[in-house]
Amino acid sequence: MAAGKGQRMNLNYPKPLFEIEYPNGQKSIITNLLDIIEKSISNIISINIVINSLDRHYFDSINFKNLDKKINIIELQPEQINGTAICLDLIRYNLDIDFDTLLLWGDLALIPSSYIFFSTIIHEKFNPFITMPTRYKKDPYVGFLRNNEGKYSDIFHSNEGKSYSGWAEQDCLCFILDSKVYPLLSDFIDSEKMHDKKEIDFVKLIPFCNKNNSVIGLPFCDYKSVSGLNSQKKVDIIESYLKNFSQKEYENKFLNPHYF
Repeated sequence: MAAGKGQRMNLNYPKPLFEIEYPNGQKSIITNLLDIIEKSISNIISINIVINSLDRHYFDSINFKNLDKKINIIELQPEQINGTAICLDLIRYNLDIDFDTLLLWGDLALIPSSYIFFSTIIHEKFNPFITMPTRYKKDPYVGFLRNNEGKYSDIFHSNEGKSYSGWAEQDCLCFILDSKVYPLLSDFIDSEKMHDKKEIDFVKLIPFCNKNNSVIGLPFCDYKSVSGLNSQKKVDIIESYLKNFSQKEYENKFLNPHYF
């Protein structure tokens, strides 16, 4: 899901095109993410980049290199973009239901390929509706709570008045989906609309799906090595973190799917 323009960063172009000084060269977030996907997944059927139709011209000039023939740009009208759950529901018929879907946020600036690689192994072995690598963070703005049986029972979101103090589990902006999840997604959206929710985020689907014991969360990720991008402060944190790595160290940690 390609993120929109970063208003908090004063960008006049989509955040996935923002460039960061990675140890192996300066490049856009989306270029870096495609490098990681290519290392993580051995059999890529297609890569669907979902964008606001008004932003199409920004993506036309991107050099997708080896993946160019597998890239599909899916445009949504501005009025259709009302949260990640609704966007995914709108594009579901563009996806091949014979294969699993790797869902990534477009402003995901950092994630090691090994997190995706090992998550796909677990997903293929146990066949849940959703598999997701997770991390523990202190005082996160959004996160999941588990019950005494270890199942996801609730989600909190600081922007909605549900703040949380302490360590909690958070997603890594990365989800592996079985096609069986899509009917549940539609039911979930309908239930949220009954409560007059206009913008519906995908992460809220997790507790909804887990009623069927159909979500696997894998809390094996180092929170420092996973980051989305939503402010200049986040840019500074990411670039400061990346200065700890030589090019070889970065490529081993982030581009070697077997590194853990």
